[in-house]
Amino acid sequence: MKLIGLLFIAGVVGLMGFFALRGECPGGVVVISEDQCAASGSVSRTACRTIFRDADRVTQASGTVFSDLQRCQANHDRCVPSSVTQGFAPVPAGFCVTAIGDAVTRQEPVYRRSNAPQIGGNS
Repeated sequence: MKLIGLLFIAGVVGLMGFFALRGECPGGVVVISEDQCAASGSVSRTACRTIFRDADRVTQASGTVFSDLQRCQANHDRCVPSSVTQGFAPVPAGFCVTAIGDAVTRQEPVYRRSNAPQIGGNS
């Protein structure tokens, strides 16, 4: 019985390690601006234009909305009034993106907690 418990714990620890080492954008790149996106070499200039043209729409559709500014700022560095509902939404620090040619296949906001290190572009 102890062996089963130890194997279970080892499995959980291994799984946690796997997800921790994958980073915040597995299979993609975190970008913070159109120029940095294009310079990454992972995404075409056209796809980068699309990503940052659609940034506000993607952010508003996928972010958490806080009832008041203080709650938002307790968790995130920058917050703005939500255009979707009443409240405040965090401003993403960047976007996790993947693209095939000029087609964007994934665009997800990456948020930083107010006490987290800043994105350097090579997450």
